[in-house]
Amino acid sequence: MATLTMVNKKYSAIKADAIVLGCAKGPDGPQLIADGVEPTDPTVAMQLASASKQLGITGAPDDVHVLPAPTGYQSKVLVLTGLGEIPKSGLFPAETLRRAAGAALRELGAAQNASGNHIAAEASFNKALLSAPNDGQTNYNMSVVKLALNKNAEALTYAKKAADADPENPVWAYNLGLACEAAGDQDGAITAYARSIRLDPRYVRPRANLGSIYLANGFITEALNCLTEAYKIEPSSFEVNNNLGAVYAKQENWGASVDHYQKALAVDRNNETVKLNLARALAGARNFSQARDVYQDVVKASPANWDALFELGKTYVSLGEPTQAKQTFQDLIRRNPNYQARSEAEKILASL
Repeated sequence: MATLTMVNKKYSAIKADAIVLGCAKGPDGPQLIADGVEPTDPTVAMQLASASKQLGITGAPDDVHVLPAPTGYQSKVLVLTGLGEIPKSGLFPAETLRRAAGAALRELGAAQNASGNHIAAEASFNKALLSAPNDGQTNYNMSVVKLALNKNAEALTYAKKAADADPENPVWAYNLGLACEAAGDQDGAITAYARSIRLDPRYVRPRANLGSIYLANGFITEALNCLTEAYKIEPSSFEVNNNLGAVYAKQENWGASVDHYQKALAVDRNNETVKLNLARALAGARNFSQARDVYQDVVKASPANWDALFELGKTYVSLGEPTQAKQTFQDLIRRNPNYQARSEAEKILASL
C-alpha cells in the first residue's frame, strides 16, 4: 500500500520506494523546504539546481517531477512536489500540503505505471484518491492501471468518473471507450468513441477502435468509412491499416487488403497474425507463390503455428505441388493429431 509518512531521519537513510520533498516557488527559483530534520541536503540541493532549468521545475502548485535519487540513497527516486510561494508566516496551509501530496502520488503512480509496476501504481493512485476522490486525472490514471491489471469492471468505474470530471477531454472519452469494450459494453464503447471523435476529429485511435467494432459486428460499410477517415489522418497507423486489410478482405478486394496488411507489417514486422492475414489475402488474389513464401516464413519462426502449416499445405495444392502438400499435411497430423481441421486435412490428402 502506498503511504506518505513523516520520518525523523536523514534523507539518505530512508528506506522507501520514493522520498517526497516539498519544493516552493522562491524569488530566485525553486527551493526545497526545510523540515527541521535535514534543512539543507547539499546533494539534493545541487540536483535540484541542476535539474530545475533542464526540466522546467518551478515549485508552483501541481508542478511535480520524479528524479533518480542521488548515489548512496536507499530510496529509488525523489519526488519534488510544488507548494507554490512561501507564505509570510512560513507555514503552508493544510490544503496546500494535501494538494501537493496528492499531486506527488499521482506523478509517482504514473512513473510506476510507465515502468510496468502496475500494482505499485494502483496503490499510489488509491492513496491519492483518498484525498481527492473526484480528481479527473487521478481517476483516468487509475482506470489505465486497472485495465492493465485486467480489472475491467473497476476500470470502467474510474473511466466514467474521469470522463464526467471533464466531458470535453477527448483522451478521457477514448479511455472510457476502452474500458467499456473491456467490460463488454459495446454500445457504451461506440458512444464514447463517437464522443472522442467529436471532441477531436483528428484523433485516430477512437476512429480505429470504432471501425474495429463495426467490422466485428458485420457493419462493413460503416467500418470502411470510419477507417478510411482515420487513414487520411494517419496513413502509417498499424491499427488502421490492419483493420482496413480485414475490411477489404471481407469485400474480397484482395489487392487493397494486401496493400494495407503490408503497410501494417511495415510497422510491426514480426506480427504473425498480420502475416497470416496477408498470406490469405495473397491467396485470395491468386498470388499463391507469395502466399506460400509468407506461410513458410511464419512456420519457420513458429513451427507449432498449426493454422499456418495447414494453409501452407493448401497453398501447395493450389500451386500444383502435391508432394510438398502431402508432406505438409502428414507432418501436421503427426505432430498435432487433435488439430481442429484434421478431417479437412485428411480429405485433401485423400484427394492427392
